[in-house]
Amino acid sequence: MATLTKASLVEKLQQKGVAVLPSYPKETIVRLYRQHFPGSDTTRGDLMDFSSDEEADSK
Repeated sequence: MATLTKASLVEKLQQKGVAVLPSYPKETIVRLYRQHFPGSDTTRGDLMDFSSDEEADSK
């Protein structure tokens, strides 16, 4: 299973028309993703594999 990154979550949300900025905290982006992609069998697993490497690099 592919690991989701903060950037990929933001991109998926923006493609769905959700107003989200890459500067949002990880928790906010994950919450929005769960709201807009409910019930997906892969949602929970993908978010468990969420990579915060990019977030650490941006600080």
